[in-house]
Amino acid sequence: MGSIIVFLGKLDLVHGDIKPENILITKRKEKFVFKMVDFGSITEAYSDVTRAGTPSYLAPERFLQAPITEQTEVYAIGVTLYESLTKKYPFGEIEPFQNPNFDKIPKHPTKYNAKIPDWLESIILRSVETDTNKRYDNYSEMLYEINHPSKVKPYFDKNLSFIQRNEMMVYKSGFIIMFVLNLYQLLKG
Repeated sequence: MGSIIVFLGKLDLVHGDIKPENILITKRKEKFVFKMVDFGSITEAYSDVTRAGTPSYLAPERFLQAPITEQTEVYAIGVTLYESLTKKYPFGEIEPFQNPNFDKIPKHPTKYNAKIPDWLESIILRSVETDTNKRYDNYSEMLYEINHPSKVKPYFDKNLSFIQRNEMMVYKSGFIIMFVLNLYQLLKG
């Protein structure tokens, strides 16, 4: 799948409707092979095609009439990964002609699927970032990190509080403090 997307990018084309239903998984010589299908939405990058594609996979800027680009396609890939691994959409399912709200922060995919490695969660969150300055600019950036998991930097939204970024650590620390205080009260009394 990665090679077809990069190939399209070299031709200044974008798929236009990346989603799980348009990706086939086959096995060839004991290796899984991903194939893209449904090239009916293929278009030139930066074209005026505004809402072509499936709403739940459209980048937020596409709802504001922004052109389709590699960066908006990266968003669709991120939503596809998020949904494939969690059975949920990062911003909920979006119906046709709906004007969605992208103000909330999507839950970390590991909240739904603890088996997702940290490096992959970081890639997914960076690719579904609503702030285009924080999202991958192109396929090759994302593909590089997928192929080099040890080089992926942890991703978190700087607008989140310390408690939201470190929820489990806060709960564990609180439990230990409460346990020590209760033990102290028990031994004192």
